[in-house]
Amino acid sequence: MRNLQWIACILGLLPLSVGAASAEERVAVTDHGGGHYTLTTTLAETVDPSHGQLAVVPTAEALCGDLHSHYGRYRFESTAPVVVPAQAQATAQLRYSQDIQCLDTPEAAAPTPANPVPPAPVTPPGEADAALIQRRTAEYLRAKVAADAGATYAMLSESMRSYGSPAEWVAARNTFNAKAGAGAVPTVLRLSWYDNPPSAPTPGRYVAADYRVDYPSTAFTCGYVVWLLQADGNYLVVREEEGRMTPDIMATLTPEQRLAVRAQLQCRD
Repeated sequence: MRNLQWIACILGLLPLSVGAASAEERVAVTDHGGGHYTLTTTLAETVDPSHGQLAVVPTAEALCGDLHSHYGRYRFESTAPVVVPAQAQATAQLRYSQDIQCLDTPEAAAPTPANPVPPAPVTPPGEADAALIQRRTAEYLRAKVAADAGATYAMLSESMRSYGSPAEWVAARNTFNAKAGAGAVPTVLRLSWYDNPPSAPTPGRYVAADYRVDYPSTAFTCGYVVWLLQADGNYLVVREEEGRMTPDIMATLTPEQRLAVRAQLQCRD
């Protein structure tokens, strides 16, 4: 069973892995005028977007001065090295961008959602629930393979949709597809259910679906999708972890190294 870990969105609760001085040195500022800015930072040795959130705060506060910093849309891209024997180890890297606005008034608390997520049902999940998630996950994987932003984003929670624009997502997906080629075969491997987990940002019924997608070219992706039951009975994706491998890299690896890479990417074969 997977140990689900959740990204804290409250800045005061983020892990202090990046010092304020070093963070300021790494933050680039794009001034859009009228107190609107985009802050961008690239951090080494982390793929956690919460570290990016923390890194831009000192610069945001310095820019706004006596005004109040309002934090808007953010985007991030993270990469982690694939470590194989006899190769030099690269460094994990996070590129994070945050829109901010400097205003006279403090940032208001987030409004109460119109359809708040309910606690987990008393009745445990059954065969019908498992069949639903199997089907939804297969649909989600096929939409990703097809670079169908409309279908993919329709299955994401609001917070997941904020990670990047559909256009940015399509561009990144098409780059991978160009190398991976056609003939993708998605497989949902197993489901793990979690009712009201104490570490989650909100109570509810969560289910993690482990998957892999194999290509004739030897490319593959693997990972897991976490779904959360909504008030209307629908499930939306609230978290995803995915590892990717392209055929050009696979061609340089021995059979033993290929197995090691799949294990490093946590493919649940």
